Amino acid sequence: MPADCPHRPFPSFEDLYRELFDHSLDAVYTHDFDGVFLDVNPAGLRLLGCSRSEVVGAALSRFLQNPEDVARTERLIEHVLQVGSLDVSEEFLLRCKDGGVVWVEVMECLVRVGGEPYCIQGIARDISERKRADLALAESEERFRTVFRQAGMGMALVDAECARIIDCNEALAAMLGYTVEELRALTVDAISHPVDHEKDLRFGEEMMAGKRDRFQMDKRYRRKDGSVLWGFLTATLVRRADGSPDYVVGMLEDITARKRMEEEFVRVQRMESIGALAGGIAHDLNNLLAPILMSVGLLKEDVVGEQQKSVVEMIERSAVRGRELVRQILSFARGVDGERKPVEIREVVDEMRLIIEKSFPKDIEIRLEVPPSLPPVLADVTRLNQVLLNLCLNARDAMPSGGVLRITAKAVEVDAHYAAMEGLDEGGAYVVCEVADTGTGMTADVRNRIFEPFFTTKEAGKGTGLGLSTALGIIRGHGGFLHVYSDPGRGSVVKAYLPQATAGAEPGRGQSADGPGRETPRGRGQLILVADDEAAVLELTRRTLEAYGYSVVTAEDGARAVALLALRREEIDLVLTDMMMPVMGGGAVISAIRRIQPAIPVIAASGLNSEDKDPAGEAVADAFLLKPYSAETLLSTVNRLLRRKRSDAKRTNDL
Repeated sequence: MPADCPHRPFPSFEDLYRELFDHSLDAVYTHDFDGVFLDVNPAGLRLLGCSRSEVVGAALSRFLQNPEDVARTERLIEHVLQVGSLDVSEEFLLRCKDGGVVWVEVMECLVRVGGEPYCIQGIARDISERKRADLALAESEERFRTVFRQAGMGMALVDAECARIIDCNEALAAMLGYTVEELRALTVDAISHPVDHEKDLRFGEEMMAGKRDRFQMDKRYRRKDGSVLWGFLTATLVRRADGSPDYVVGMLEDITARKRMEEEFVRVQRMESIGALAGGIAHDLNNLLAPILMSVGLLKEDVVGEQQKSVVEMIERSAVRGRELVRQILSFARGVDGERKPVEIREVVDEMRLIIEKSFPKDIEIRLEVPPSLPPVLADVTRLNQVLLNLCLNARDAMPSGGVLRITAKAVEVDAHYAAMEGLDEGGAYVVCEVADTGTGMTADVRNRIFEPFFTTKEAGKGTGLGLSTALGIIRGHGGFLHVYSDPGRGSVVKAYLPQATAGAEPGRGQSADGPGRETPRGRGQLILVADDEAAVLELTRRTLEAYGYSVVTAEDGARAVALLALRREEIDLVLTDMMMPVMGGGAVISAIRRIQPAIPVIAASGLNSEDKDPAGEAVADAFLLKPYSAETLLSTVNRLLRRKRSDAKRTNDL
């Protein structure tokens, strides 16, 4: 102490305690073992908004907002008497005199006098602001969780260091074909398409280096089934308090349909360009070809000798081919069309027969199956002839060693089930003209590209690649649709559907525009396994069966179908399988099914005619459906086989 500092006596313990008690910013109080206040400092009185006389002598319970806290205070007093103090702070909501409430954090200890318990003293700190902040944060987090769970857009939280998916919502899982639990076990690399790997690395490095905390891009993802999903990704980096990367919030919008539309738009623009180019040069080309064709007619009269005659005929064929090629390009690229009127398909087929019988090789047998009573179709007869000729030429070229070319036609009813598969608003009455061959057939890769303009598998100079593209455009322009069924070594079948000329045709008997009518049999929850590699067929078949009381499991290929049956052999009541699928064909699938569960009914389906279906499958399948089949046909066949199965089981039990 400095020499000039006057001596002052050190305050007594009682004076020091009272000084701290009176001037503490926190509420300080004492109460007895029954929970009655003995003393409260000014800060405590201000906290409650009461006078000293209103608090001292009052029970603690008088100021507790929550009734359940009364029993808690009694337990805490017992604990302090036994231990000497509270182990951790406790939080209470107090009721003030003015009706307001305040959150306090309380610590209490036992006061002894002469070694004996005398009272309990506590300190209460106002934590209302902190609690309000915590509640606001909790509400904000709950709102985020609600948005996260219910958002229609895919959302995920991703670890910034290892790109592991911390959490994701149901929308993202549905987009990618996984469950939420499956995605939580994956990294972003596992679902990203390899094509975009470099792009992912570049943006990731920029985020980790602090160059950007947010980016947007279009990128591709791999669904669980291996298909590609185009997504618009918005990724935002969230940092820790020290600025280091913590996690990334990703939002993904499915733009696959938009990308397909963009690709279609590009194709349309390309075709418009071709149309403009073709239109510009068609006049000049025809002017060049016209004198050649006229000159050929004159030359034929003067030529002598077989060699000269063959040269003239070659010139004529080339000129005619050039003329037809110009017309074909114009028809495809610019939609040039003629007058439409009711046309009898039989007359078109008879006219085509005269052409192909004279020009096709003799080792190709031609069979016609066109009934005379077919209803007419509203069509441009020239364009219809062009379609049929293109299909017959393709069939001829697919049979270099000879074979059978069959042309058939019949009236059909297309119901809503099949119309939906073709993108039509409703079904109706159609005439289907079918051209089938016993030629080399096509692989799946070729089938997927046959309608691309200028795609051809023929040698240079043997084909333009516009035949099927033109045919498809003409048929669609007439309000119809076209299907191709083929398998390597088993020939091809092309079916062209054209609406009947009779207006206002209703769906088939016993049906409505919305599907099979009341007479269509319903299921009773039986489980059906459907296997087909065409996603649209698979989905609509599933919907139809479920709509009529069946349970359905699906498989995209033959191997998965067999695996599902092996796992659920006692549950599955019937199998419907396509005959041409990747990995394992229908015949092999049915053979495997018979080994696993011999008694299960099996329906085989194919786009080829019944006489062309897989012999192995035909030998063991219980029924055969020719694509496209109606919902009524499907349901009736399923019902018939299930009834027969029940009947067989009953006879076995009776024995």
